[in-house]
Amino acid sequence: MEICIIYIVAILLYGSLFVLCLYRPKFVFLEKIFRKIYILHIFNVLISIFSLIRTITHMNDYKEPFFETYFYVAFYIDALSLWFNFIVAAVTVMVSFHSWAYIDFKNNQEDIKEKRLFNASKYYFLLNTFVLSMFLVQMINDLIILCVMLEITTLVSAFLVCFDLNSKSVEASWKYITLCSLAMIFTLIGTLFITLAFKDPSKVTLSIQELIDPNQSLFDNNKIIYLKMAFFFVLVGLITKSGLAPLHSWLPDSHAEAPSPISALLSGVLLKTSFFALLRYYQVIVPFFTSSDDKIFINNILMTIGLISLIIAVPFIMNEKQEDFKRILAYHSLNHMGIIVFATGLGTRMALYAALLHAFYHALTKALMFIAHGAIRLNILSLTKDQPENFPERKYSLLSINKFYGLMIALGGLALVGSPPFAIFTTEYKILMIAITESSEWTMIFATVLFLLSLILIFGGLTNHIGRWIIDGNVFKRNDDRNSSNDTKHHMNNSILDYFPIIFLFVFICIFGFGIFEIFETIIYNATSTLYKV
Repeated sequence: MEICIIYIVAILLYGSLFVLCLYRPKFVFLEKIFRKIYILHIFNVLISIFSLIRTITHMNDYKEPFFETYFYVAFYIDALSLWFNFIVAAVTVMVSFHSWAYIDFKNNQEDIKEKRLFNASKYYFLLNTFVLSMFLVQMINDLIILCVMLEITTLVSAFLVCFDLNSKSVEASWKYITLCSLAMIFTLIGTLFITLAFKDPSKVTLSIQELIDPNQSLFDNNKIIYLKMAFFFVLVGLITKSGLAPLHSWLPDSHAEAPSPISALLSGVLLKTSFFALLRYYQVIVPFFTSSDDKIFINNILMTIGLISLIIAVPFIMNEKQEDFKRILAYHSLNHMGIIVFATGLGTRMALYAALLHAFYHALTKALMFIAHGAIRLNILSLTKDQPENFPERKYSLLSINKFYGLMIALGGLALVGSPPFAIFTTEYKILMIAITESSEWTMIFATVLFLLSLILIFGGLTNHIGRWIIDGNVFKRNDDRNSSNDTKHHMNNSILDYFPIIFLFVFICIFGFGIFEIFETIIYNATSTLYKV
């Protein structure tokens, strides 16, 4: 709960500065803050570090789910909540460091000093609101409020997607709001169907704690059809919000046009938060299905959605004409969310364990890729003075821009496609082995073959792109051709703050390739027990 309080304080602070900058830009108090604008960066980093430490502390102390009420708002926190809290907190720390570099660069392009404070306060206000709303999705005890928090993640992150205010980013954020808001309408309709399945209409509740309590028999067995309808609507809404096929069209545009730190959050944690919501509804609805065939049918639907997402991602990732780095990474998010949902649909506790672990590994690896890309992009822009939307004709390889960042993107790309000894390889291998073990029928054998074939094609597609980006120079372009190619040797001054998140993320995706810490293993095991009582 302390995490929510500290983020609320941050939101009030940054929000107040944002409003003052908007309506009283010449206020004398702002002059004093402007001289120490780095304090805003430090405060944001400290908040994210505090939230990570507190989350790890809660994970270490966890014994059983607990229920608390603060200011008339009920919170329900179990092992599943804590695991996804940890994923959000871990990625947010790394994004906070990169946000410092991003805002500093953006401010260096501003001639009006009042605009610099405005940029920083606006960005951090939106960023902290976004992060807080994701934490609340994972901790709230009411399904309706959970839907409201999910919609807030959409609205706030849409403003972050178009933070640079160019035509493409505005269009991407508009598509994002339209599709994901429509998705939340479906989720709300599904939630209302849950209320129709109660035995006693006077005892209708949407409290997660009460709905998942095995000692309470809330639903009428003759009204199970309403629960099936509920899950159908919820599934349509949340697969859209999770960026899964076939309703994923917002995903590549928003990832490609957002600032790199925001792309890391969208891919690394927003998609996982939406997946968490899907698991929460699964936890509420599926245990009450009276027939085992109904449960198998739900799992088969999840596997099918995962496979379709994987298959649709293949041609986009293999497309050699695609030179937009972030758009290809976006399709990789589609691929990995497909893997996670496919594993969940396998319907075993070990498969869900692998899915939850894969969600974490993907979040770390994708954050590494987007942050490294953002760092290189800032290097290029510092040389050319071009706007982010204008990377025109001349091409540069990653290694010619910055050897360290180029190497990290090369290794991070190999990690992303599941090369050993990186972390993602271990979970993809586990999921594949479980799928093979479960392949007793021809349909399951066919699904497993498709799963493996998709992974192989995606591996080849991304490694091909990485080779071109690293060696041939097909990723960054610019129109300033006045200087010779030697001008790429004059890099911007990168500080330790620029390198730290990339080094940290890379070290841990290597470490996790050899094993996972006991505290994480325990909390994931407890999280699987909350879902697979079915």
